[in-house]
Amino acid sequence: GSGLGAADAGLPRRYEPSVRAMLGKISPGGSFLVTGGSDCSIRYWDFMSAQRCGVVAGLSPGQHKPYYDAMNVDDAQLYVCRDTAVPPPETVMPSKLPVQQQKGPLPPPTGHQDAIMDLKLLRLPLRCVISASRDGVIKAWK
Repeated sequence: GSGLGAADAGLPRRYEPSVRAMLGKISPGGSFLVTGGSDCSIRYWDFMSAQRCGVVAGLSPGQHKPYYDAMNVDDAQLYVCRDTAVPPPETVMPSKLPVQQQKGPLPPPTGHQDAIMDLKLLRLPLRCVISASRDGVIKAWK
C-alpha cells in the first residue's frame, strides 16, 4: 500500500464531531458529565436519567433538539445523543406571512463559532460553567 488515505485520494471525508473537553462529577447523590467539542455544542449528560440530558448551548437557529436514549450494553448503561428527524416539508405548516415579512435580522449566535477545547466548573463567586474555544473566545454559562 502507498499509505494514501481518503483525503489524500481526493475522496470526500465524512465529518465526525468529536469531544474535545469534559468535566463531571461522580457521587452517590448524583453524577453528571458536561462535554464540548468540534460541533461547537455543550452537552449535559445526567447518569441517572436520559430525559434530563440535553444541549446546553450550540444549537443553530431552527435546528431541532436531539434526544437522548439509554440502552443496556452487557452490564453497563450507555447514553446516546441522537439527532431528531426533521419532519418532511409537506408536514410543516407554511407561514401565512408574505415572504418580505418573514425575513428579518437573525439574532446573534449565543454559542461558540469554533471547536470547544476546554470546560471548567466554577463554584464561587457564582456557580457556572466556563467554556473556551479554539478561536480564543471564553464564555460563561449559568
